[in-house]
Amino acid sequence: MSPHDQANLDLIALLTAHLNVQTPHASPETPEEPGVHAAPALLDVLIVGVGFAGLSAALYTARGLKRGVLVTSGPSRNAPSPHAGGVFAHDRQSPAAILAEARDDLRPYNFPVIEAEVTALTGHGDHFTAVLSDGQEVRARKVILATGVRDVLPETPAGLREQWGRGVHHCPYCYGWELRGGQIAVYLPGLSGLSGVQRVLYHQKITRDVLVCTDGVAALTAEHRAVLSAQGVTLIEEPLVRVDGGAGGGVTLTFASGLAVDRDVLYAHGAGPCVRSWPRRWAVW
Repeated sequence: MSPHDQANLDLIALLTAHLNVQTPHASPETPEEPGVHAAPALLDVLIVGVGFAGLSAALYTARGLKRGVLVTSGPSRNAPSPHAGGVFAHDRQSPAAILAEARDDLRPYNFPVIEAEVTALTGHGDHFTAVLSDGQEVRARKVILATGVRDVLPETPAGLREQWGRGVHHCPYCYGWELRGGQIAVYLPGLSGLSGVQRVLYHQKITRDVLVCTDGVAALTAEHRAVLSAQGVTLIEEPLVRVDGGAGGGVTLTFASGLAVDRDVLYAHGAGPCVRSWPRRWAVW
């Protein structure tokens, strides 16, 4: 027998062993609450995630007749937002409502959801073991890390973090259509060069009335400034010290000189969204 044929036989044996340990799922006519029963000794998939990605992965895993569990803890990235724009069939619904519907979609499959945090994750060759904050251990052949990203915001100006998802947003696609033709501001400290000019003009798809807060003198050439001026862009090149929520929505921006300006929204990126850092004790690589 050739090595290739032997490898195929070994693969068939693995698949056969896997099928022999499958257990039937609850039928759609007899739904059960997620998390009621203890997880099997060795699952097919462990999904770590709290938001749209984790629940979507859980639904596909359940429909694929795989035994798994979704471990979720803490708020999702878009929890502060009053609504989520651009989500198919859920446009402008609140993130909480969308997540609740997603859990309802998962319920008929009897796919367990554990409200806990993964505190340790280790690999053992053919499976992984996760230790949860509630003391449980979960063993699974595969792991899907669907925790998404987090937004890294600067400590200053004051009020920026408190207004995040309210009067301060990061994406004109997620929250821009509602403000078309309005008055917007963009927080771009250290604005410089042609790429900076292009980044500013990108926001003019929403409105021509764009105010740019640079937190100091921008490193722009005379030509760059002429382009922005010709497009009606206003630069304020002094520190932005405070962001307050407006009475009727939007924000009030206060600068170092005492100047206060009302805007319908402030777009801010801070250090930008970054992937969650995995704890060093997650020895899975």
